[in-house]
Amino acid sequence: MDFRAAEIAELLNGAAEFVIGKSSDHRKVFCANIINGPYDADKLDYIKRDGYYAGITVNYDLDRLLYQVSVEAVDVHKDAFKEGKAYQLVLPVKGVNVLEQIVISKFMLYSYLYHHPKVRAAEQQIAEVISENLSRLSLSNGLDFLKYHDAHLFELSANGKCPEVLAILNRKLLYKSVELNIGKLSEIVKASESNIADAQDVITRLVSGKNLAFSEEFIKGFREFVNLQCKSVGKPELSKAQLIVDLPGRLKLDQFQKIFVKDEDGDFKQLVDIFPMDAWEESYYHTKWRGYIYTLPNYIDDVMTWFNSYLKRQGINVSAEALKPTHNPLARKKDYPLFTENDGGG
Repeated sequence: MDFRAAEIAELLNGAAEFVIGKSSDHRKVFCANIINGPYDADKLDYIKRDGYYAGITVNYDLDRLLYQVSVEAVDVHKDAFKEGKAYQLVLPVKGVNVLEQIVISKFMLYSYLYHHPKVRAAEQQIAEVISENLSRLSLSNGLDFLKYHDAHLFELSANGKCPEVLAILNRKLLYKSVELNIGKLSEIVKASESNIADAQDVITRLVSGKNLAFSEEFIKGFREFVNLQCKSVGKPELSKAQLIVDLPGRLKLDQFQKIFVKDEDGDFKQLVDIFPMDAWEESYYHTKWRGYIYTLPNYIDDVMTWFNSYLKRQGINVSAEALKPTHNPLARKKDYPLFTENDGGG
């Protein structure tokens, strides 16, 4: 097929737009909806697949969704398309219950799987291992990451230079030393910024990392403080992969709010106008959100104490109730491959 370079570039650019959920062609916005949208093909696949393999009962009526979805020309802002309309995937208002099922399924997966403390521990440990070993990888641009896969990670443990990988492979994950929820964060806020009337805004900034108290600078300072304490008590220092501060971002449903629904009169509305999306998101945040500080089993109590001490150094006096232990004391006795009894581990 004899395509000119410009035509090939146009096709590639169009495909690239679909991948990020956009299209500059008003006639093809629905294609972007299918590739990367609130109920795209990938989401419809992984929601059921992840639930099945994790043993979580999640379900939605896929047949009903596919039967009811259509492509419609919807009025959009003139700045988006000069035509003033874009062809998008649309559901009738009677099909909103299927979207509700999908949203509930996502909440369940985040609560029981994606934000499970063991899953978060494994993900953060792997991320730290990769970060610490980037110098071993040949990376000149983002696409170079596609050359690497699980086997390359496993190879790091073959020569004994990266025991953290061996620990992950043997399911010897780090343990929770500190668990933070909205109630505990509120304690911190009251102690540190009691003069601010809107505490909710403070908590939101705290969780998103925008608040100075839990910025990258704060976490770096905490790690340095911990290793100074390790030296003072004669314990080995902790690497980044052995002391992890994990504050997951808020579960966002922005994409779902952009869904177009057709009411009984044939008028188009966005899902946010008829579905309590914000209320559900806020409820999940207040009841289910958790942040963790993970470390080695024989450092659990020390790290909890040092975290409290570090907060006090920052002028934050937190009650003992806010940072009470959340772990099983017997966890400290479990075998762990990174240290031996002789050097403080075990």
